[in-house]
Amino acid sequence: MHAGRIRTWQKIVGLIWVGLATLTLTTLNGYGKDLLPAGPETIDRSRFFTISRIDPNPDNQSLTITFSEACSIAELKNLLKISPPARWEFSGGLSGLSISLKGDFRPGQDYGVFLPETFECNGRRYTQTLHRFKWPDLEPSVRFAENETVIERDSRQMIHLHVTNVEELRFDGLQIPPLLVPLAAAKIAQTAPYEEIDRELREAYRTIENLPEVEGTFREFMGPFVKDRQQFFPKTERNKPQIFSLPLSFRTNREKGAIEIIRVRGDQGTETPVRLFRITDLALTYKISAESLLLWVTSLKTGKPVGEASLAAFLSDGAIVSLGKTDEKGLLFIRNHEERPHLCTKENPSLTSRTLRLNEIRRIAVATASDRSFIDMKPSEIVRADWITQARFWIEDALPKEPREGRRPPMATRATSPVGNSKGHVFTERGIYRPGETVHFKGTVRHYRDGAIRTPAQGTVTFTIVNSKEEEVFRKEMGLSEFGTASGTFETKPYFPMGTYLLKMAFEDTTVDASFEVQEFRPPRHFVQILFRRESKKDETFVNLERKIDLLRCQISGKYYAGGPVKHGRVRWKVSYAGTQFKEKSHPEYVFGNAFEGKSDLIESGESILDEKGELSVSFPITKEVVSGLYGVEVVATVLDFDGRAATEVALFQEKPPYLVGLTVHEPRVRAGEPQVLKVIVIGPEGRPIENEPIGVEVLQNDYLYVRKRDERGRVYWESKEVYRPQLKTTLELEKGWALFDFDFITGGKYLLKFTYHAKDGRPYFASTFYEVEGYFYGYEEGGPERKFERLSVSTDKKEYGLGDTIRVFFNPRNRPASLLMTIEQKGILHYRVIDAPQGKGFVDIPVEKAFEPNVYLSFLGTLSRSDFPLYSGQFDEGAPGFLFGVANVDIRREPKKIQVTMNEDNPILKAKPGDPFELKLSVQDGSGKAVEAEMALCVVDESVLAMTGFRTPSLETLLRFTLPLSVFTADLRSELLRQTPYGFVRNEPLTGGGGQEGEKDFSTTKLRKDFRPVAYCNMAVRTDRDGKAEVRFTLPDTMTTYRVYVVLCDRESGFASAERSLLVVKDFYLEPGQPAFFTRGDR
Repeated sequence: MHAGRIRTWQKIVGLIWVGLATLTLTTLNGYGKDLLPAGPETIDRSRFFTISRIDPNPDNQSLTITFSEACSIAELKNLLKISPPARWEFSGGLSGLSISLKGDFRPGQDYGVFLPETFECNGRRYTQTLHRFKWPDLEPSVRFAENETVIERDSRQMIHLHVTNVEELRFDGLQIPPLLVPLAAAKIAQTAPYEEIDRELREAYRTIENLPEVEGTFREFMGPFVKDRQQFFPKTERNKPQIFSLPLSFRTNREKGAIEIIRVRGDQGTETPVRLFRITDLALTYKISAESLLLWVTSLKTGKPVGEASLAAFLSDGAIVSLGKTDEKGLLFIRNHEERPHLCTKENPSLTSRTLRLNEIRRIAVATASDRSFIDMKPSEIVRADWITQARFWIEDALPKEPREGRRPPMATRATSPVGNSKGHVFTERGIYRPGETVHFKGTVRHYRDGAIRTPAQGTVTFTIVNSKEEEVFRKEMGLSEFGTASGTFETKPYFPMGTYLLKMAFEDTTVDASFEVQEFRPPRHFVQILFRRESKKDETFVNLERKIDLLRCQISGKYYAGGPVKHGRVRWKVSYAGTQFKEKSHPEYVFGNAFEGKSDLIESGESILDEKGELSVSFPITKEVVSGLYGVEVVATVLDFDGRAATEVALFQEKPPYLVGLTVHEPRVRAGEPQVLKVIVIGPEGRPIENEPIGVEVLQNDYLYVRKRDERGRVYWESKEVYRPQLKTTLELEKGWALFDFDFITGGKYLLKFTYHAKDGRPYFASTFYEVEGYFYGYEEGGPERKFERLSVSTDKKEYGLGDTIRVFFNPRNRPASLLMTIEQKGILHYRVIDAPQGKGFVDIPVEKAFEPNVYLSFLGTLSRSDFPLYSGQFDEGAPGFLFGVANVDIRREPKKIQVTMNEDNPILKAKPGDPFELKLSVQDGSGKAVEAEMALCVVDESVLAMTGFRTPSLETLLRFTLPLSVFTADLRSELLRQTPYGFVRNEPLTGGGGQEGEKDFSTTKLRKDFRPVAYCNMAVRTDRDGKAEVRFTLPDTMTTYRVYVVLCDRESGFASAERSLLVVKDFYLEPGQPAFFTRGDR
């Protein structure tokens, strides 16, 4: 009895001691209760409130606290405390009696929720009862850390696992014969259990392994089933997810390659999805088109080709096809519809010989005596050359989808092969309209099929017009004519908004457009001409010295569109330096001239009055740089007529030097680190290239510095000045009439490249060009983490070639490839070969063939061998086997079909009077003088209106330049390579209105005439007869102006032509009233 009382008092004292300890802790913090804790159900709810429930939700890291009384959220935000401290915030307001918090709560951690003992809510005081909670532990899990499924055979053979709260791992592996890969993949996609997959694979294999024909044809793709099992004990911390690397060095026959089904199980019922891995040294590359398949087998370890490797294809219907063996270069080429042995695996397996259709292939396997592997044919694995135009992948993506954590969905595909290419052109008859006027438009469509440009046999196009507010105001579908054309009209309304309108023509999957303006305007009645003449005279300013000075005489003229000079018009002009640019017909691929660096310095400016002939002559001295052709002179002149209407002209004077230095055309904007190539040529006075002489090269980078200057009062000030600082100087040799300069830019910025040739006359001659370089280069290519290859720089010495030319294609790998596969591609694989990979830059010469038209793609794929393995988990596996890929598009020039159109050939000058009838006689012939049946757009438009938007007569020559998309698709097994980074081992033109524009010319008059239409005549579908003749008659408007009579013509094939003439419409005498721009008091 005494002992029992003692034990009872010990319990009471213990409780008092615990209560006092709690009371002391919470009182020091100002939180807690001065009474012993009680349950929520025992408090006096008329005087107190408390926490009735605490619910952690680890799925979204939220915590719900329910009170016995609804409290103010604002007060709770300031007073509620959680200990140990954790970052948290309110994620929602009061919902009845509950509040929701989101925070970083640690799994397995005990937490307390505290409020001050003085906190009251609705007259009730807080009392602490339920206030403790434990954040739940993380669920035990084990999963694969990476999506890749190719493991290097000659390595640690590691797979990487995400492991959480698992103390034991059990590895199950099943090595299978390559013939069973499709069935294994299908079962894995159906998430079948590992044991079921094992059982069904063995049953399927028994039905084919004893067929006598199979053993001889598919020997390398057969073999025994091998089970691998192992147990591991990872040292994990509780509630801490970790990545472990599990080496497969325990595998049976680990020195050989294998295709293995793998599952890893953890304790407490966790396991990874079943996955199919390839442990191999065989890298398989394929290039496939609608008509051919090229396979290349190389070693992951060395990057070298593997000869005598057997290849098999798995088809969409389940059949297995023997493709043959690779040659000594590791290559195997197969054409569509070739006869091949087929193993039918359904119901009654049998081996037959039948035609192979490439579009039925879904997977390709490779095998040798000691290794095996496979690659899937699916859109997500295609190498995307995002710098060129590529057709849609035409093989239907019928492969089963294996479960992959975090893998993005494959790109959308179309299950049809591209069979041709379409191109279109659309234009309006002018570039600007007043509201209420009629827009005439025409579109032309051509197809490229079977090596020729053709008119579509049939089809429709859809025209739409979108106004300046991006509202569709017109839509019409039209059938194409026998000439592949469609035309129509569109009435603008007086209430239409002003601004730029966009005309679109859509056909098949292509859209072309042209813009035009809707504006209220007053066209100029006159225009400006600028003519140049060089002179020299003795410089009288020097004493005792005989010096000559070079002068440039500039004649500025003002002329009315209706004829006659702008007498006594006011003229303003300014003169400044500019760059030069020359063209040589014999070398159209080169640009000759000199870019002008820095701001254009003003040479001279002035204002004067034109004479009675409407002319003004201005002379000014020019420097030796202008005389030598280094710089040009730009003159801008504005002439105002009697009532202040202005017309402006810009003209460039450039002196063509006896020696021309030319550079091939290049992209103006490039990226730092990308190799560049410029071809340089020097043309002598006789028009022939200079050979075997040096030419200097200088690379300069844009920079700024401050220079001191004085103002008009003599005060010194500092001004920022743009300069170009030298970065590199070198010399090239003009061998065989040209030199090649290959280079790259280390950092971004603006660069100037100058080429200097010192001729035998003792004078230097120049060419220069600018580059805008984007970004800095640190060894990584743009393209982001999705790009699984290193881009190989591929370029050519010209942008365009003709039949008989030789393409010189340059490739410049940053890392030397072990092997390099070059292919010439278009709709299919035209040529292929493995070439020696040089250290640094190399080139290949390719003769142009007819089959290359209209364009061809030069593709290079290089293999990178395995280098060093990473030692630490923080290292990225930079030494893993990889591949380089580069492709260049080359245009093949087609000689245009010569067509000539004449208008009123017997009249050297077209002239008529306003309101008179007018007749146009047209004749169309080909280059041999034979008549051509053609359709033409014939327009007679006021030149002053055309000039307002710089409208140029449309040309259909762009329809001769087709760029077929690349229809060969490339994939490489290295894209699926699992990196061998060791973790814990068990551990990124001007506005135009009709096909192009420039200029402004219209005439608007206020005379008492009625018809002032800017378009005198427009017929978008005038057709010639069998003799190539056509006649049209129309009545001219009352406007006195110059009209442009132009024709845009096409035949039924690839013949296109444009022609234009001027038609002066004016009376012998007329008066043009005008209102002065301003008045002064007393004027009448």
